[in-house]
Amino acid sequence: MKTYRNVIACAALVLATGFGVVHAQSDSSTAPASEQTASSKRHPGKLQMLSEKLNLTEAQKAQVAAILKEDQATRQAIRQDTTAADDVKKAKRKELLDSERAKIRALLTPEQQAKFDDMASHRGHRKAGQT
Repeated sequence: MKTYRNVIACAALVLATGFGVVHAQSDSSTAPASEQTASSKRHPGKLQMLSEKLNLTEAQKAQVAAILKEDQATRQAIRQDTTAADDVKKAKRKELLDSERAKIRALLTPEQQAKFDDMASHRGHRKAGQT
């Protein structure tokens, strides 16, 4: 009976250690929190939110995801540019956001575009109230 308990305890230890190694390996493939972009921190579910509010098709989701990923890389490059002044960076981010919205809007049906425009106008009102 004592041997049986020892076998069970060893098996549990091996499994726990094995899961820890697998978890550590999967975590090492992701970027550390310090390297995540501010955009992904502020808008972790931007694609999901757009998908739900606009009822995007699978094809639209894939296209929007590609746009967001591309623009996220550009946004990060702007943020990491140490040679540009803050006002220049802000202008570049605004230009990028306007471009992102235009690219996404071009993928939408007229009904989706109306909802998208409404969402953008509400966002503008919220931002104006924050300042």
